[in-house]
Amino acid sequence: MSKEKALKIINEYLAKQEPQKIDLSIASDAISNMFKAIEKIYRNAEDLVDEFENNKKRTQRQISSVEKSYDKAAKIYKDTTTDLQKKASELGISPNSIPDFDKLVSRISFLERKKNEIISNLKKYI
Repeated sequence: MSKEKALKIINEYLAKQEPQKIDLSIASDAISNMFKAIEKIYRNAEDLVDEFENNKKRTQRQISSVEKSYDKAAKIYKDTTTDLQKKASELGISPNSIPDFDKLVSRISFLERKKNEIISNLKKYI
């Protein structure tokens, strides 16, 4: 088959074909959709960062609250033990002979351990 005859057959074939619509905006649409997806991820990430910051602040306030509560308990302990020791001395007895004095002493140690444990656990989230 000659070159001219082949070109003629090809031209006839192409003439019978329906025109194909080519969508040139495919790339543009893909870019737009990609940026919409990225923008959504970015907004979600920003929201998470804000939430983490708020949680960090709440945790720090909670730590401060625990410390203040313990400090109040420690002041009560100190004032009470000082008062009991003074009164025991005036009576000429050992403070340990006062009912529940030993429990008072052990409770402040317990509270201090718990305070330290709670604060240590909370600091893991800061």
